Amino acid sequence: TCALPIYGLAEVYQAQGKLADAEPLLKRALTIEEKTVGLNQSSVAMALMNLGRLYHAEGKLEAAEPLLKRALAIALLALDPDRREMKAFWENLATLYFDWNRPGLAEINFDAALDLLRITIEKQFRYMSEHERLEFGATVEGTFAAYASFVASYHVHDLSMVGKMYDLLLWRKGMVASSVQGLRAK
Repeated sequence: TCALPIYGLAEVYQAQGKLADAEPLLKRALTIEEKTVGLNQSSVAMALMNLGRLYHAEGKLEAAEPLLKRALAIALLALDPDRREMKAFWENLATLYFDWNRPGLAEINFDAALDLLRITIEKQFRYMSEHERLEFGATVEGTFAAYASFVASYHVHDLSMVGKMYDLLLWRKGMVASSVQGLRAK
């Protein structure tokens, strides 16, 4: 869309730590997306998510929440709920609630993101080349780290989280082991 150059400049500002300069650009990009493609399209969901993430980074958690919730709702309508891209929508809400000290809501969203990650791996991982597997693994490291941090912070309130984290670590090790085994077999 015609908002792509605006996103690019906003990303530059964000990388430079100029979040206040990025905000009007992301608002403008959202307006452009809503007017050009309609309110319930995946590009609008992405624009909402980008603005919500910016607010989260600025510490404006109350402003970020409705944007990220709306982004997820649109993405659920516009995208296949099992698509790999959906993980980011769930994960952004999870980390928002984690930072906002709302562990119940964070856990629900982390669980959804991790369930989607499992589905993605079960459906696609065996068909990926080794290079694609390594790239994919790099993209999900942040998910594992964020969830581990969440569990470390809140496990005293719910000990079942420790079990889920242990299962996740074993599952992740199995994923890596099967990839190495496939590489050795070649």
